[in-house]
Parts: sequence; structure tokens; C-alpha cells
Amino acid sequence: MDKHTSDTFRKRIENFSYHYKYHTIAAICLLFLVSSLGYTLIEGQIAKSNEANKAPADLDIMLFGNYQEEDFSSIEQRVQKSFPNWERIHIRLVYVPNQVNATEDMANFQQGQIAIKENKPDIYIFDLDYFKRFVEDGPFLSLEQLALPSSVTLLFHQKESDTKEHPYGLDLSDHPLFSGLAIASASKIAVIREDGDNRSHAEALFKELYKETY
Repeated sequence: MDKHTSDTFRKRIENFSYHYKYHTIAAICLLFLVSSLGYTLIEGQIAKSNEANKAPADLDIMLFGNYQEEDFSSIEQRVQKSFPNWERIHIRLVYVPNQVNATEDMANFQQGQIAIKENKPDIYIFDLDYFKRFVEDGPFLSLEQLALPSSVTLLFHQKESDTKEHPYGLDLSDHPLFSGLAIASASKIAVIREDGDNRSHAEALFKELYKETY
């Protein structure tokens, strides 16, 4: 290959790189996003299959938000101490960033949307940002009927279809139930799903949280 041919080839490569680098970056990002969503769907199906082989949970809790935590065994043990007749407590974490700044954040956000549509836990624990996002349309129980002690901190919201505000969220941000965990200092707003399979157990836990010392 002579010098002229070599220079011409190099210029073509440079031109290709210049004109198509953004297309290439976009394609890589799209591939990453699609792969992440595909993995989430497969992982979700595997998890459902595994859950189907276990005994039904006496209480199903989903933490949803910008949380970093892996081990919830201490929470399970503390709850079971208060309710020894409950054989199984299922706790899952759905990590969703509050701000979508990168492809990985977008993938996590999309995964979160899928998770919240496909699952029906008895209790959601949201960070404050996601509580505000979901409280308007979420199937959440008004906590007025639980007659919780006046010392608790409740979060109120007036839905567009309502004439007054109601308490939907119980602020557990500083509750000792989470002591020793990475999420101990994070905002944690607990809500009860009104059509949950174990609604009575969820209500019992809310009432018990401020009776017991965890």
C-alpha cells in the first residue's frame, strides 16, 4: 500500500468516525438499555418462579427508591419478634434513582416502573420523592382508620377526586426498625396497599411499630 492510498484510507476512517460516532454511542446506549430491561424481565420471571415454590408470605414489603441496601434479615427478625406466628416475611428492594443522568440510571428507572406494575406488596416503603410521585394515583389506604398514636408523623395528601386531604404515609425515617442498616438515615415513607393480600397484617404492623422497641 503506497503512501497516497494509506493517507486516503486513514481519512476515510477519520471521516467515518466523525460522522457516525454519535450514532455509535446512541446504539451502544440503546443496546445497554434493552439488555438491562431484558435481564430484568428474565430475572423477574425467575424470582416469581422461586417465590411460587415457597410458602405464602404473611407480609410482603417492597422498598422502592434511591436506596442502597442488600441485607434485610435484621428487619425480618425484628418484625417476627413482634409477630412470632408469622412464618414468613418477604422484603424486596427496587432501586430507582431520583434523577436520571445516565444510561444506567435510565435502565434502573425503567426496571422500577416494571417492578411496581407487576408486583402487589402489602406495604410500600418509598423515599420521599417517590412517595410524592405515587400518592396521587396509588391504591393506598388512608391511615385515619388505624387510630395511630399522636406521636407518629403522618404525610397527608388531597387527591384530585377528593374534597379534603387524608394521611397516606407513615414516616419511618428515624425508626429504630432500620437501625444498623445503610438506609437508616434515608427518608422512608411507609404506605399500605388497600387491596393487598395481607392488609390486616400490614395494619397490625403499623400499629405495633410504635409499641415495640426495636
